[in-house]
Amino acid sequence: EKGLTEKLKIQYSPTVLFFSPNKEIVARVNGYRNTTDFQYILDFVQTKKYENTDLATYLNKLEKKELYKLQANKMFKEIDDLSKIKTPVAIIFEDGSCTQCEHFHNKILKDKDVIDEFNKFTVVRFDATSKKEIITPDGKKTTPNELLASLKLDYRPGVLLYDNSKLITTIDALLFPFHFKEVLRYVSGKHYIDYPNSYLDYLRVRQDELIKSGT
Repeated sequence: EKGLTEKLKIQYSPTVLFFSPNKEIVARVNGYRNTTDFQYILDFVQTKKYENTDLATYLNKLEKKELYKLQANKMFKEIDDLSKIKTPVAIIFEDGSCTQCEHFHNKILKDKDVIDEFNKFTVVRFDATSKKEIITPDGKKTTPNELLASLKLDYRPGVLLYDNSKLITTIDALLFPFHFKEVLRYVSGKHYIDYPNSYLDYLRVRQDELIKSGT
């Protein structure tokens, strides 16, 4: 099971993979989705839209209701050129159709342990639909909309985590506060160096440490 997990590049649990009749992965669902978002994914697979496009492109082009107005947060910095930042960088993407952004602000971003880990990052938030020019930590000129498309990131709020100007991992799932802050720690603490193949390898060791310490 561990070997299959590594082969399929599983980063979170649960992860749901959809295969075509040709045994090709046509959709990957990392972590949890609410019923509305999961139905979009089921429709993508059932109607074989994967024959003409990928899941991220399909989801990003859907006509969705405006459900959410982007909220401010004091940890968000107004920076468009991220190439000169020396700390780890967290880029958060939200948009008006985000079904989990209210939960993200009201639950995740108010958790003390999450805040403590985020304080080790320079945190910026972009509208996923924006076409204004930004410069990524690795020096590429792009827009939030183009960056998401290039990474095929279909979840909102999606988070990109950089260290030393390199994209280390993404958060593209609904995580509980404990797991969210541990992904942040995985990057800010440079644990990705010791566990380069999978965040789950790090998490297994980390959970054992916490259990032994009585935390």
